Amino acid sequence: MKGSKFDELLTHLGTGKWNLLYFLTSSYWSLWLPGEYFSGIFLSPEMKFVCKPPENASVAGIAEDSCSYYINETLLSENRTIREMPCTEWDYDTSVYTSTLTAEFNLVCGQEYLRATYQSLLVFSTMFTSSFAGYLADRFGRRTVVIISLVLYDIVSIVTTLARNISTILALRFITGAFFLPTFYVLSLEVCEVKNRSLVGIVTGFPWAVGTIIWGGLAYLIRDWRYLKLTNSLPTLLALPCLYFLDESPRWLIVQGDHTRTMKVLRKAARWNKVELPSETDLKKIFLEVQKEQSQLEKNKENSSSNQGFESRNWLRVPRLLRTPKIRMIITMMSISLFIVSLAYCGVSLSGHVYSSDPFLFMVILGVMQMPSYTVTAPLINWKGRKIPSIILFLISGASIMTLGFIPDDLTWLLMTLAMIGMLCVSSVYMILFVFLSELLPTEVRLQSIGVTSVFAQIAAAIAPYITLYIGPSGLWLPSVIYGGTCFLAALTLLPLPETLGVPMLETVDQLENEVKRHIKPNTIDTEEELKKLNA
Repeated sequence: MKGSKFDELLTHLGTGKWNLLYFLTSSYWSLWLPGEYFSGIFLSPEMKFVCKPPENASVAGIAEDSCSYYINETLLSENRTIREMPCTEWDYDTSVYTSTLTAEFNLVCGQEYLRATYQSLLVFSTMFTSSFAGYLADRFGRRTVVIISLVLYDIVSIVTTLARNISTILALRFITGAFFLPTFYVLSLEVCEVKNRSLVGIVTGFPWAVGTIIWGGLAYLIRDWRYLKLTNSLPTLLALPCLYFLDESPRWLIVQGDHTRTMKVLRKAARWNKVELPSETDLKKIFLEVQKEQSQLEKNKENSSSNQGFESRNWLRVPRLLRTPKIRMIITMMSISLFIVSLAYCGVSLSGHVYSSDPFLFMVILGVMQMPSYTVTAPLINWKGRKIPSIILFLISGASIMTLGFIPDDLTWLLMTLAMIGMLCVSSVYMILFVFLSELLPTEVRLQSIGVTSVFAQIAAAIAPYITLYIGPSGLWLPSVIYGGTCFLAALTLLPLPETLGVPMLETVDQLENEVKRHIKPNTIDTEEELKKLNA
């Protein structure tokens, strides 16, 4: 929905206590999400361990990997032999962590994959649920989805600290991911006036950086996994009372035809922001025009599909976002780029034990280095565009992360410096890519394409823990080469894409295929008649 009439109404309402309540509540809730997203770093970390054989066993020795031990056996012929036995109990080094999932459930020696699984399950769950978030929000309302998802998230997160077996914990971890929905973010943008929308879209990422710092600090102070998770979960309950004061998105209410509730919400917004609303008659006219715009957009989409001939009528039809060469190229290149940037971001974030002797300090600095991504990036892309900064940031991050694999372990200051430079660039380009993608594609397929490419980013986030767990031990340099080397590939994938700075956003796929129109300067068109022909 273009929503131009409603955007004018939001501009009239301005920015005040009503809008800020949405932003502050969503930001507060976002503060505690990094602790859930990266919980595996401190809840299921790699730990040193030693096999603990049974007390009555005649132990001849312990295997070097501490996954088995050897016992002396005496056969009937009195010949002595040695038999290898699998270890079932271990002693863990508790000098860093006093209680972890790793030690409590023995996630070692054939069970270590469950450590990576714990970290990946939340992201894996979002791959399924995020695709339904838009449908649920459109069907039942933004506020309804926000309230249900936040309440259930709090319940499941807290219940996880009470679970007594690893299967239950993993199941609850998967369920938690089902409530990692972007609906609160959407709701905050829908009540924001147009001139502040880009700023709010960027600044809403700032709490994530602060939350990363908080997570590192909490993990340093609390070394027991149950108390640590509970401490990170309980503060989210404070956001629930604020939900009572939040209203449903007036934009959604208008589209649903609920003008009575819309009027009530707008009166409250005007009262809180201390502005005068247009007359009730004028407001109802605006409501009808907004509904008309929505209906026209839906009609255009249907006509666009019906005009594709056999391709649209065939049950094996090509989806709209893959229908033309340019769209296929954009989707392919951006999917690769988002896959790589997510892989690098998650991979380095989960490798604090490799790049630093202090994983808690690493997490805190990681959050600090992300802060410039939400302050400097916005003016940068408005000055130099989207494409060139993204390429340069990919190259710098690739060089920094790849170099990490060839630096001696005792040069911890250099390892930390390069890791943080890489993360600064990766987190910056992460944000730019979504702005770039939204501008590259027309309105007709924009949301669908963002959903598809986001799935590739989530796949990468789910894969990263396994790379760190399985490839890391075979050579600490190898994960760095993978994370850094792929960044160079991502830079190459952006080369075919056009710059979008100052270029009008497109509405339909047909306009994208005739993209030359976006770059025609007004003074190169001799007559008004020629302009009409070009826009026909």
